[in-house]
Amino acid sequence: ARHTHFRPSSLEAYARCPFQFFAGRTLRLAKLPDTPEDRLSFLVQGNIVHDVLKQWTAARGDVKPVFDAVFAAVCDREHIQRTYRTEVFRQRMLADLTSFCEDFEIYGVGPSLTEQPFEFPLFPDVRLRGRIDRVDTTADGGAIIVDYKYSNNTKQNVDDETKLQGVLYTIAAERAMGLQPQATVFVGVKNDNRPFGWGNLPGHNLQPLTSEWLEKGLETVARVTREIREGVVQPDPSDLKHCAYCDFRDACRYEGAEAVRGAS
Repeated sequence: ARHTHFRPSSLEAYARCPFQFFAGRTLRLAKLPDTPEDRLSFLVQGNIVHDVLKQWTAARGDVKPVFDAVFAAVCDREHIQRTYRTEVFRQRMLADLTSFCEDFEIYGVGPSLTEQPFEFPLFPDVRLRGRIDRVDTTADGGAIIVDYKYSNNTKQNVDDETKLQGVLYTIAAERAMGLQPQATVFVGVKNDNRPFGWGNLPGHNLQPLTSEWLEKGLETVARVTREIREGVVQPDPSDLKHCAYCDFRDACRYEGAEAVRGAS
């Protein structure tokens, strides 16, 4: 009964490992708090970048005032200490955002729509809800779905089969927002700003956006939601690299997770 609706991130968590989903989303166990020096985590940095781009996209101009305001507010809210390490991260994030905004590319015509929420029945007994970072509309009435990533490897979101955001955002744009997706792309804000994804985007080499790709994604989601409700919770990571970043690895009985702990 707890799982009446799902977000793309929660479905991806299960696809990575059923136990990770069970611990975090079903039992809702609290993770250990970050130490003061680690409060400006990768997740917090990503949230800052997304919030800055949401505010900046509408007005454009100099991104620094927007970044300064968002960064200060997050530091206050998350009790982030203003240390040398914090300043290093701050300068790095500002440099990444400045470079990204200077070469900012709109893939359609007219103003972009930012932070677009959606909720709809994916299957008769499965509701999907979430938020799309940006939607660009094309001259012929199509839509380019854009999701920002603040990481060093944006392409992994296309190559990793446990990543379901691309499929789900494409379906959400069509079913919940009444759009005609022409392409769905992930755009890195750090280093490489090339879009990676599926569909037709002039000047970029993307994977084909086909009905077979969408059907395969829906089959995966159907399996995942069925297993969640059937109570499949055993540790079964799709890749051991995920164990190193799992908040619940110290409570995990998977032998591979123990090996990861020993290696680290």
